[in-house]
Amino acid sequence: MRLFVRWDNWGWAEQLNKNVNITGAPAAPVIEHAEQPQVTVALNHYIEPPAVGIGETRHILVAIKNNTNSEVAGEVIIKIPEGWKVDIPGINIELAPGEDKKLAMKISAPANIPVLQERNICTVTFKAEGMEPITRVDVEREYMTLDELQNHGAPGDATKEGSTFNAYEDLFSVNDIIGFQGPCTVYAVRRMISPEDRIAGIQIDHTDAYKLWINGKLVSERDNVNWWTSENAHIKNFPIGKGINTIIVKLVRRSAKADFSMIFAKGGPYTEHYFDFTSVNPSSR
Repeated sequence: MRLFVRWDNWGWAEQLNKNVNITGAPAAPVIEHAEQPQVTVALNHYIEPPAVGIGETRHILVAIKNNTNSEVAGEVIIKIPEGWKVDIPGINIELAPGEDKKLAMKISAPANIPVLQERNICTVTFKAEGMEPITRVDVEREYMTLDELQNHGAPGDATKEGSTFNAYEDLFSVNDIIGFQGPCTVYAVRRMISPEDRIAGIQIDHTDAYKLWINGKLVSERDNVNWWTSENAHIKNFPIGKGINTIIVKLVRRSAKADFSMIFAKGGPYTEHYFDFTSVNPSSR
């Protein structure tokens, strides 16, 4: 999963107004799906109760669907607990565009099996040439290039065009940006305007992996999961130039939530913050 979101108006206080009327809200972020055949496999079509006792056999129905507009061929593989038996451990199938198939199989726990686990898992996977299931994201993987992110115009790939996101506080969550449920990576871009040349301290906090670039330079990165404390990463004496400074943060969400915050201070920890930065409106280009 990859998503590009422009990030603006970050770190300023919101003046609440109960009579606010919001117009011209940006469109929902565009999600780029995996660049590979999309095949779904389901084991939830139960013919019999989904549990097997010693000496018993169960009939299962595996549903496989091709969600693409092209033909897909591959192997259906069933993985069962050690010592169990399945009548079709693997089978090659072909799926036409949009086609779905159901395969009937029998799984048995032999009467002479020495140990029966309390929890026994049977899994079914579909393996096609050049296809790998996506179940994780990697902060080291380059889903977008810095050239694409720093480009003042729209990226060349239409599926990577961003949307404006307003962060009303220093702390925000990836969940605030997108509604997608699952591992994902978000790129956020802010073009911050400084009224003068400055030397600032940067206070960062995160709950999942991130990478931070300022004016094309990688200045901070973490690949660990952390507890948010408002400042668990510090950058001292960082130069902020007069005029536009391009800030790019790559945020990874590997579980239910990923929080991030970033503050520019006049010194080290617990010093006064800068509040006079402004942001370029990406919609004004």
